Amino acid sequence: MNLKQKLYDLKGQQKALVPELRAMVDSGDLGEDYQAKNTRFDELGTQIKAIETQLAREGMFDEGDPTPKDFTPGTVKAFESGVLKGLTQNVVKEFAAGVRKAMTEGVGADGGFTVPADIVTRVYELVSAEDNLLPYITNTPVTSNSGKRTYKTRQQLTGLQTVAEMAKIPKTDKPTFAQVDYVIAKRAGYLPVSVELLEDSDENIATMVINWLADEVRVTINMKVVATAKSIGATAISGLEDIMQLLTEGLGSAIRKISAIHTNDSGLLWLLNLKTGQGDSLLQPRPNYTEQMQLCVGPVVIPIHVWDNATLPNDGGKIPMLIGSLKEGIQRFDRKHLTVSRLTEATVGDINLAEQDMVAFKGTMRDDYKVRDAEAFRYCELTAAAG
Repeated sequence: MNLKQKLYDLKGQQKALVPELRAMVDSGDLGEDYQAKNTRFDELGTQIKAIETQLAREGMFDEGDPTPKDFTPGTVKAFESGVLKGLTQNVVKEFAAGVRKAMTEGVGADGGFTVPADIVTRVYELVSAEDNLLPYITNTPVTSNSGKRTYKTRQQLTGLQTVAEMAKIPKTDKPTFAQVDYVIAKRAGYLPVSVELLEDSDENIATMVINWLADEVRVTINMKVVATAKSIGATAISGLEDIMQLLTEGLGSAIRKISAIHTNDSGLLWLLNLKTGQGDSLLQPRPNYTEQMQLCVGPVVIPIHVWDNATLPNDGGKIPMLIGSLKEGIQRFDRKHLTVSRLTEATVGDINLAEQDMVAFKGTMRDDYKVRDAEAFRYCELTAAAG
């Protein structure tokens, strides 16, 4: 394996660790497994830095010519930062739609634009949203393909009773418990790439493909979270009064304290039209976080999270609003967040990688999604226009 390919592989391994570490931080699981993955991330960074430095040194000389090229500190820094620094999770979603085409030189959008004749160019991205619902739910790493989790349910307690001296003391309310079962499902896909594209392009195509697969994991998680939320059934709402009734009496004070409203771009437009009697907007920026919003109705202040209409789609003209605590309400059981394999000898679909001189990158994830507490949130559908 040459240094460039090793660099691509190491960066791919390091990138794959990022969502795993994020999930552990979100869940508060900072034990031995977290420490080991964190150490591995740092070790990979050290190896990557060493290879980038060596490649920069070697790039300062032409073959057979000991005279250094015009390699200024600025160009060295740009080289070390990687030409695909901006290429993370914003690639156009042909793969997401199930179009598993091979990326090859000279075949248009499949890869040919990367290395046109006589020109070596940088791959540029189209800007797209990077919505990620995972941090807002409970993510639980598991080590088996099925299992159970037991939770103490919320219940209305009656308190201790008044008893006379020497009288028999009655028993108190006993706690009740509920179980959530999970069964891990496997989700996977692959993307074949020509060896020529990997070797001839000045871009880190291998890292781009791995990031692409990681992006597919993000989209899959979003779709599963929304589908799980919808599984409790839709609550019809028609205006601000319905939202406030749900936040106060519907969910109760315990959940209201940790609640938020998740909606899409259509919902944001509706919220922007909510005004006070004096004409001021009820939607306000959060102090010190001007890019974040909150709905302010008297003493009730609720954070607003806005997703694009692809992540949280409208349904027949009805605007979706997830109201409450998704962290309490939805649980993802994570067997292995993302595993990326690099195949060179296998047959994938109708492609023989060895015969056709191709490499396939296979992404695999294993998880399950369950409603943990159906009383902690509501999946709402807004039908009224702003007014």
